Amino acid sequence: QIFLNRTSYRAAYTAIVSFLRRGRLVLDEGKVPMRLKGTAQLYEYYVFLTILDYFRRRATPLDEPRLVRTTRDVFTLDLSEGAEFRFAGRSVELRLAYEKKFLARPEAEAAGRPLGRDEPHGRALVPVVVVEVYQPRARAPFFGVILDAEFSRRVGEARWSSLTDYPSLIFELSTGRQPFRQVWLVPPGSDERPWCSL
Repeated sequence: QIFLNRTSYRAAYTAIVSFLRRGRLVLDEGKVPMRLKGTAQLYEYYVFLTILDYFRRRATPLDEPRLVRTTRDVFTLDLSEGAEFRFAGRSVELRLAYEKKFLARPEAEAAGRPLGRDEPHGRALVPVVVVEVYQPRARAPFFGVILDAEFSRRVGEARWSSLTDYPSLIFELSTGRQPFRQVWLVPPGSDERPWCSL
C-alpha cells in the first residue's frame, strides 16, 4: 500500500485492476491479492536468478525445480530456503543453491548432511548463494564458492569480515576438510565491482 502513494505505481495498480474487471473477474473487496517482498530480498532473487541463467546456458540441467507457484490465483516467485539446482559439467556436477543452511555439527549429523559448522552450539550459517562442485557420486563437494547479495553501496568492514569467515567455519564433517575457497559480495549497480576474498 505504501507504493500506491507514488504516481507510477498507482497507475500500474489501476491498470491491473482495470484489466481484471474487464475480464469480469470479481475481486474480494475490490482488492488485488498480492504479496509484498522487501527490496533486499528481491535483489537476492535477482542475483540468484542471474547466476542460474548463466548456468542454464552453459551446462546441462539435471533437474528443474519449480520457481513459480500459484497462491490464491496469484503467480508468485518464491525461492524457498535450500532450493537447489543441479547441472552436469565436464566430468563434474555443479550445484547452485539459494540460502543453503549449514547446521551445527550435532544437527547436521542428525540430518545426515555431509557439511556443517564444526561447532556443537554455533548458529546455522545461511549464505544467500552457494555454488558447489562435486566429483561423480561424491557426498560432499571438493570445491565451493559463497556469494552474498548485499543491497547496499556502503559495505562496512565488519560485514565483510563476517562473510570472509564463512570458509573457515564450514567443514566436511567426516574429514574436517574445508571445501569453500572463495567468498564474493555482490553490491547493486553496474558501476560497483564485486568484493572477493582472494
